[in-house]
Amino acid sequence: MKNEVIKNIPNQILDIDCNDFYFDELSSIHICKKDELENAQLGYRFDPAKNKKIEKWIGDNYYVIGFDDICGDPIIIENDSKDFPVYWMWHDNWTTLEKISSNVENFISILKILNKNLNINEKLYNIKNIENEFYDFWKNRIDNTMENKVENKNNIIGYIRLVFLFVILVVLLFILVILVSILIS
Repeated sequence: MKNEVIKNIPNQILDIDCNDFYFDELSSIHICKKDELENAQLGYRFDPAKNKKIEKWIGDNYYVIGFDDICGDPIIIENDSKDFPVYWMWHDNWTTLEKISSNVENFISILKILNKNLNINEKLYNIKNIENEFYDFWKNRIDNTMENKVENKNNIIGYIRLVFLFVILVVLLFILVILVSILIS
């Protein structure tokens, strides 16, 4: 299967100089290296337990080239056109296939924007100039990442407040014990 997979992936993906592209420090897309591509097909194009192709896979011309690092959702390329459009889908629901770039060059340009040291608005502006048709996907993805980041920050702040309140209660309890022991003696 290895030779079949590699011969069906465009050189732009095979020759990519970076494999991890970050929305922020917590969320990224991993594009498979040549030696990872065969394993990336497992559970999608190929069932290793049955040692055969998966009948329900979306089509013979679709290949998994990477994953969203948070949920493992696959990034898929279609190789039946010269443009190699790129798709994304929920890893557990093949009916959610969604085109995220009209061609592989635009997709790689978007990934490189994600890795640039730009603020969110600059990233979105640059992505819109590259792939206006699929801008909403990228905006939603970045917005969701930022919402998760804020939620994680709020969870940490809430935890710190809880620990602080616990420390204050322990100190007050200690003072109360001292006062009671003074009053008793």
